[in-house]
This record gives sequence, C-alpha cells and structure tokens, in this order.
Amino acid sequence: MLFSVIIPVFNDEKFILSAVHSVLDQGFDDLQVVIVDDASTDRSGRIADDLSVKYDNVVALHNEFNVGVGLSRNNGIAHSSGDYLIFLDSDDVLMDGGLFGLHEVVSNTNEADVVSVVWMDEFTEEVNNAFDERRELVVDDYIDSIIQAEYKANFCWSYIVKRRFILENDIYFIDINVGEDVDFVVKVLTSANKMAYCPGLFYLYRGSGRLSKDVSLGTSVGLLELVVSLYFSLCGVGLGRNRAVEFVLSRIRDVLRILAVRLCLVDDDVLIGFKADADRLSQRVNDSDTFKKRGYIDHHGVDFYTDLLGMDKYLLALGLGCVDRMEVSKVYLFCASVDSFSAVNILMKHGYTVKGVFDNNKSLVGKELCA
Repeated sequence: MLFSVIIPVFNDEKFILSAVHSVLDQGFDDLQVVIVDDASTDRSGRIADDLSVKYDNVVALHNEFNVGVGLSRNNGIAHSSGDYLIFLDSDDVLMDGGLFGLHEVVSNTNEADVVSVVWMDEFTEEVNNAFDERRELVVDDYIDSIIQAEYKANFCWSYIVKRRFILENDIYFIDINVGEDVDFVVKVLTSANKMAYCPGLFYLYRGSGRLSKDVSLGTSVGLLELVVSLYFSLCGVGLGRNRAVEFVLSRIRDVLRILAVRLCLVDDDVLIGFKADADRLSQRVNDSDTFKKRGYIDHHGVDFYTDLLGMDKYLLALGLGCVDRMEVSKVYLFCASVDSFSAVNILMKHGYTVKGVFDNNKSLVGKELCA
C-alpha cells in the first residue's frame, strides 16, 4: 500500500466526514485511512466506526482515554501499513487531485524520506510552502529556505514522510499538549537524507480562526518540555551542518518567546508551580556535556525560569515604552492572539484602559473582542 492517511479526532463530529471524504472522493485506491478517536464524547467515534464498516480501506481506532493529538498520531502510525504517511487534522481537508500529484512525485523521485507539500490557509487565503518546480530538494537548502521564510513551517501535515524512515530513526510525537508538531518536524528534517517537493495545492488548513489563550501550568510546562526535546535534537545534528543547527536553535528561540509571552498572563500560584518544573528541565539540559562542548549553551548552563522572567521584563518595557511614546491612555490592540492578550494584561496592570482587541481574520472581521 502506498499511502496511509492518519486522522486524529476529538469531538469533531461536524468536520470528520468532510475530512475523510476529501481523501476517499479523490478516487485514489492505493491507500488506507486510519481514524484515531481520542475518547470523544460526541458522535465522532461512532462516525469513524460507520466509515470503517462502509469502506474496506478505512480503519477506526479508539483510545481508551483522551491522550492528545500527538499520541493519537503515534497510535495511527503503529496501525498504518502505507509506504508514506499523510497527516490530516479532522477539521482540515486534502485538496482534490492532490493524491495523484503526490503519487507522481514519489514514483519519479529516488526514495525520498520526506515530501514537502503546498498548503493554503482558508482564512487568509495565503499559499504556503510553495517553491519552484524542482521535484528533488537538498535537505539543508530546504532548511535554509524555511529559516528565512515569513511563515513557520512547523505543521506535520505539510510533510509526507516515509514510514520506514521514521521507524528506523525512532521519530515519534512526544507527549505534550502543545507544540508537538514543532518537535516532530525538527526531527524529520534534521534526520532526512533525501527530500522531494510536490507542486500543486495539496492541503487546506482551516484552523487559523482559533484563538489559543491557554496559559495553564500544563501548557507552560509542555512548551518547556518542547524546548528541552529540541535541545536534545541538536545532539543528532551532524557536525558541520550549520544551517540545520541554526534551524533547531531558531525553533528553540521561537518557543521560548511564546512561553515568555504566556507567562505574562499566569497567576502567581501557576508561576510558583512552573518554577519547580523549569528548574528540573534546566538540570536535564545542564547535565549533558554535549551542549557546552558544541557551544549551544555557555559554561554557566541554562536557567529557564530566570531567563524567561528576563524576557518578560523586556516585553513589558517594550510594550509600555511604545504606548508611553504615543501619550495615550486608551488603547486598541491588533491582532487577536496570546501576544495581544498578554499586552492587555500588562497595560491594564499599569493603569491603561484597553478598549478592545481587533482582528482582520475572516472569522473575526468586524468584531471587537472583549479584552
């Protein structure tokens, strides 16, 4: 079998049918669809079972407990049989004809470990990951191009991966509730030897309308677990692959910035709980001599808690400085994101009146979001 399409689903009864039919209705037969129901409480699991009865190439799996999208994908990988794995979120769709285009690419390239595909954001209508018509790519050249890209190529579904490749390299989704795609993509791109590119629109992303304001202790610790995993991915990058090293380090910096922004919103009791985990994870990195020998960290080691609080103070000074220079007391913020809601928290604590948050996202346009 050529392709296995892995679809994790949790309480997505409104969208799961369109996701599955975007695969099946293309008429490409050499594939299986693996639906992993992550202990849904709506009809998602029943819909998956009905599809598996109706179609011989659809497999329905059910997690006993809710384990998250990453571990659900791992379950799907374990039960897949295709040469190549396609990841599809349950509220997204594959574009018509994309499977035939992908088949042409994998049939005419020399055993690519990874195939990069083109995707579009439904809300912004922006097309991402589009390059020239080259079918085979040099991995480090591709890495260099995405370091400089305006968007972050962190979505696992923007890459089709050879199943044997990830099994042989022990690549899997780590058990965190946020950012699992980033870790997976870094491991895939830094481990791949051969890479191909599939021109033509393949994937429609319909998730950019979601607003994530989760600043719980679990999410904060999950982001820091991601940072530690990325640090250890550096150990697997061969000496001399400077662009690959910079790629991993750029992802570490991105995640630390995101985490610092979220810490602007947490309560003091969450911050106290976070410190214990931050100290534990700092020690994991500091216990490895590899990072110091290669110069990834200085001889003092890392102190995630202190470093992140330092970033918080910088963000605070930057934000207040901008508003002070404008000599205003009432503020509107753009756009709707964790960054802006963190800014709301900072400004209100320092006596400013925040009138609202605006966004030009199609799902939010014309709405003033309560700060």
